[in-house]
Amino acid sequence: DATVHFAYYSAETTRLRYIQQTPAGWTAPASISEDGRGAVLDAAMDTYGRFHLVYTRAESTGDASLIHRKRDADGDWDDEPVVSDPAFGYESVRVIADSSGTAQFSFYDPEVEGIVLGATDTWGGVSLTTIATSEFGFMGPYNDLAAGAHDQLHLAWYDEWGTSGTIGRTAY
Repeated sequence: DATVHFAYYSAETTRLRYIQQTPAGWTAPASISEDGRGAVLDAAMDTYGRFHLVYTRAESTGDASLIHRKRDADGDWDDEPVVSDPAFGYESVRVIADSSGTAQFSFYDPEVEGIVLGATDTWGGVSLTTIATSEFGFMGPYNDLAAGAHDQLHLAWYDEWGTSGTIGRTAY
């Protein structure tokens, strides 16, 4: 399927918007979040035609939740909280979809002051693994995630407190 899917934050509506390119042109923007919700985001398509979106959602407390939304090939949206306890400062959200359609994601978690790797499962559950932390904080606010052969995950992140700022990396 050569359909282009696109999600973005609209300052005009203060919502996340979604559009897709069809043979007839771009669809009308659809709001996929509540007012004032949605900021840091990343998206990926899986092999089953599902559009995965991971983003921060501002809460009334001033903190943010991390959310995974998935648009099925038939156009229905569902959402799953990635992190149950809102916090201030989720950054550098990345998402990819592996060959089984599982959303794999990484992000900086201010609660653990480090880089976290996570995945959704078939039943909507989420598993999280803290990869690296620093007693000084700021471990992983800039990170990237990729899948290699046989869905091996490759994660790289910036460690400000390393020697002259180092790049941490690992494979799973």
